Amino acid sequence: MSKSTSPAAETDPVDNIASIFRLRKLLLPPIRERVLADCGVPLDQADILVELHGVRDLGWREPESDAQGFVTYRALRDSLVHGDTLLSRRISRLQEAGLVETRKVSQRKGGRTAGLHGNAQVVRITAAGSRKISPVWLRYEKLVRRLVSGIPPALRQAQLEFHQLMEARLISSWLMMDDEPR
Repeated sequence: MSKSTSPAAETDPVDNIASIFRLRKLLLPPIRERVLADCGVPLDQADILVELHGVRDLGWREPESDAQGFVTYRALRDSLVHGDTLLSRRISRLQEAGLVETRKVSQRKGGRTAGLHGNAQVVRITAAGSRKISPVWLRYEKLVRRLVSGIPPALRQAQLEFHQLMEARLISSWLMMDDEPR
């Protein structure tokens, strides 16, 4: 579904961005059917568990956590791939299942975090949550490695750099153009 008029034409920027949506659409079925198979949590909750598992067990720096592995809801929300609507409700369901634990910022060892209200919540994955999501993460890694197999490293690096640049532009106010109505 290329917007370019001919194969020799320069890549249309619309194709660069539209391809992200097409890939997401095509990735969701194998993720739901293979990666999440028999894990017992929906995709949006698995996304939360993966992020918290990465912090606790894989040494991820993002989302940012404290020394005990607790992550603010804000930091978690910013790191999620599959949307952040109803985050508190999703975390409550995971907590009821014993997969995460939450605390108010003011209850954490070492006191409050600067810039956060004392009633703000923090969350971390439990050992049970890590055991549940670890096989999901391993299946996801296997799927990704299979997908990128045979694609030259330089092309993968260029794609990563392109996406990082788009992410930075979307996060910044760069898209606000002076000629747009407000």
